Amino acid sequence: MHLNNLIRIAGCCAALLSVADAAQAVVAAPSGCISYVGSSVLNAAATLEVQIGGTTPCTQFNEYSYSQNLTINGAKLKIVLVNGASYTPTAGQSFPILSWATHSGTFGSIDTSQAVLPAGLSWDFSGLYGASGGVVAITAPVAAVQNQVPAPAWALIGLGLALAGIGKKLGRRS
Repeated sequence: MHLNNLIRIAGCCAALLSVADAAQAVVAAPSGCISYVGSSVLNAAATLEVQIGGTTPCTQFNEYSYSQNLTINGAKLKIVLVNGASYTPTAGQSFPILSWATHSGTFGSIDTSQAVLPAGLSWDFSGLYGASGGVVAITAPVAAVQNQVPAPAWALIGLGLALAGIGKKLGRRS
């Protein structure tokens, strides 16, 4: 199946699709698992939209499953947050949005303009091209490491220098 134009899929259940000439696969509600049987291609003009409104797959966020190879030829991945009044993303949450038997290629761009996270959080796409599927996650920045030596370390450094000075004095007396 090649996606070249628009497909809109509403619902919550797995579906068998065989659509030619489609460019945008959009699950119309945050509840949806879509299963594609056979190999699929997402070309550069295609947009794969994933709606996230909670942490439960298929009922609160979309999951796309490909039974064979998924070829991603520069398509756009679009993440959309929904259920804003009842769902607030937090650090450590992850969303397995894609599964496949095999895959090749990468997304040309990732659009999170409709998935703005609370201050201090960011999207993590490092798991997007795993062996059996793609996962997006929400992370918080690691606290900056200060380039300062802690106070107890200064005490040990001072002690070491003092001992070195004493050893030097004792060496001169002999």
